[in-house]
Amino acid sequence: MITSENISLYYNNTEILSDLSLHINAHESLAIIGPSGCGKTSLLHIFAGLIKPTSGSIFVNHTPLLKPRRTTALISQHYSLLPWKTVFENICLPLHIQKVKRSAFDARTKATLTMLGLNHVKSKYPTELSGGEQQRVAIARALVQTPDLLLFDEAFSSLDAITRDRLQSELKHLHQSTKTTMIFVTHDIEEALYLGERILVMSTQPGTVFKTFVNPSYHNPDAKMSQGFHQLSNQLRQTLNEVMHDAN
Repeated sequence: MITSENISLYYNNTEILSDLSLHINAHESLAIIGPSGCGKTSLLHIFAGLIKPTSGSIFVNHTPLLKPRRTTALISQHYSLLPWKTVFENICLPLHIQKVKRSAFDARTKATLTMLGLNHVKSKYPTELSGGEQQRVAIARALVQTPDLLLFDEAFSSLDAITRDRLQSELKHLHQSTKTTMIFVTHDIEEALYLGERILVMSTQPGTVFKTFVNPSYHNPDAKMSQGFHQLSNQLRQTLNEVMHDAN
């Protein structure tokens, strides 16, 4: 679905990304990890069409990416919900902007509320919700647009461990049921292993592809308890140590 060819990115004469080439399959769930400052978020913003690379090319569905796509959704750790609107109104906001017919956006919003288990809070305001509920609303607001590409930037990093585990499970179920292409940037090795069919490890700045891993545990419902999960976790830790060693 996404092909990036020799992407480089400079900001204020500093090279953020260097000669990065990557192919991401349609319906794939890809996790990206790497040291702080290696350009993970910048790469995600390039995939979203929010930043143009200084050099190189990027294609989505074989079409050059020159601006943001309506069917790409970006979700960050900052929920960005409008505090004066209810959960229902926050979720259907993108449909208002797209001028979708009222009958259609009502049906889509109700279906998305049900999918994310938010019916019981649909009339509440963001300040009345827990952090996990607010993040679920942010995900619902993205899904109501029926995206074919979902980008997550450290989306669960500010949540407590129990809420994070629950949302990880919900997101994995969502991917397996909708087959939406997902890219998940995280600092957490276990999160990358749980959510990524493939894991990309980036180098230190300037960021590029250091190594990729295929994750055989992804489709295992008890992945976190499997021996393969822990073996690959150790390999990823070793690889990240190599990245830092090479930087020094």
